[in-house]
Amino acid sequence: MLFKKLIMVLLVSMLLCSAGGSVSASDVVRGKEGANEVYNPRWSMIIYVTNTLEINSNGNASMAAYIAGRSGQVSSIRIISTLQRYQSGSWVDVSSWTRNYSGSSAFWSANQHVSSGYHYRLVNSFHVYGNGAQESTILVSPIKYY
Repeated sequence: MLFKKLIMVLLVSMLLCSAGGSVSASDVVRGKEGANEVYNPRWSMIIYVTNTLEINSNGNASMAAYIAGRSGQVSSIRIISTLQRYQSGSWVDVSSWTRNYSGSSAFWSANQHVSSGYHYRLVNSFHVYGNGAQESTILVSPIKYY
């Protein structure tokens, strides 16, 4: 029984290791409905990122983003947040915010009124710094229509 478990763990580990090349810390990770939280085992400084975009019936867009970095490795964080709408065949920036934080985790939020008749998404660019190193990733929220 123990031998079978050991073999299974080894096979799963080999499968995970052989999937190389398809995802890196700098890849754009696109959120799907109900799945805009991302953990990437290849990140060395970032543990977790998430973002959310909700638009209520009055056109108020509530946006938030969170990043957790490795304590002791990350000393500062920059979050660049851009609300975009799909217009005339391309994504157009509606508003953008850049915030800098001290420490190994950060939370950003904002509200913005949006026009009806468009699809919207939130794009967050996360950058962590520490010990002379940097790591970055981008997260795109699920698309919302208002």
